Amino acid sequence: MRTGNHASWGRSARRAASDGLTGTSGATSCGRSREAPLSRSVLELINRNQSMTETAAAADGGGHRWRDLAHVREQLTHRRLERGCRLLRRGRVVVTDSLHAHILGLMLGIPTVVTDNNYGKLRGTFETYTRAAPLARWAQTPKAALAVARRWLKASAAGCAGPLDQ
Repeated sequence: MRTGNHASWGRSARRAASDGLTGTSGATSCGRSREAPLSRSVLELINRNQSMTETAAAADGGGHRWRDLAHVREQLTHRRLERGCRLLRRGRVVVTDSLHAHILGLMLGIPTVVTDNNYGKLRGTFETYTRAAPLARWAQTPKAALAVARRWLKASAAGCAGPLDQ
């Protein structure tokens, strides 16, 4: 497992997996079970995308090739989004340092606890756009994020519907 930007993230996320948390660090997932390998059809789309990109780039005036390539890329985009949704839905709370996982979690209606990555993009987005969202919480460290997520799960199990204190 890739541990992302925080050295302790991998160990903490593995411990949290049994608690109903979905943790992501960058694009890495730590859920209840491993994500299934890519299907043959997705691998074929990826290979077709690479081949068509090389062919279209080498061809002079290959407009029809670019349209075909756009179609393949659209299919890949849908497959990646579906996979991301499946990954995040495996838990009841998302703990992440990934901007995309944070936004997708909120769009799916899943409580999301975020901590910053190494270049500060997530903190800026959280402060500017998602801070007021009832399903979003900020944590300074991965350890603190897991603690917030566990409190959220306990409150949810106890039937508390209101937002938790940060």
